[in-house]
Amino acid sequence: MATDARLNVGILQHPKIKKLGYRLGPQGPLSYIALILWVAANKPDGDLSGMEADDIELAIDWPEEPGVFFNALIEFRLLDETNPGHYAMHGWAERNPWVAGRGGRA
Repeated sequence: MATDARLNVGILQHPKIKKLGYRLGPQGPLSYIALILWVAANKPDGDLSGMEADDIELAIDWPEEPGVFFNALIEFRLLDETNPGHYAMHGWAERNPWVAGRGGRA
């Protein structure tokens, strides 16, 4: 299990994250950061295949209306639908190369 993840120091100023905050309030960006940390610990390749919208929201204890956080992630392209019903963190390997490459290290 990973013990850390990479966050860009400008994450809260990124246009997608600002839109997330505008749409969902401060819980949106906070939950996205929680998702980054959860993915680093549990799905280090960034592939969320096998997880549905509610699984993703439950993983980070989304406290608001079900589906709202997930739908915003898709709309703002913070999650990619790689195949119908299969999701992955957008740009995961580029933004978290150490975690993403963990499977190749022993």
